[in-house]
Amino acid sequence: MICTPGGIEGMFRHAGRDLATPRPEGFQISPERLAEAADAYGQIVLGPPR
Repeated sequence: MICTPGGIEGMFRHAGRDLATPRPEGFQISPERLAEAADAYGQIVLGPPR
């Protein structure tokens, strides 16, 4: 994976959840939430996860 510009960790924090708390039942990162986070941190998601 190549990530430029730097700062992709902010995208993951924005889209994800706090790992210090238990995972909520049924938790999923929606494509819309991931796209919002990518836009906020200057990232482009080229395709779905495999």
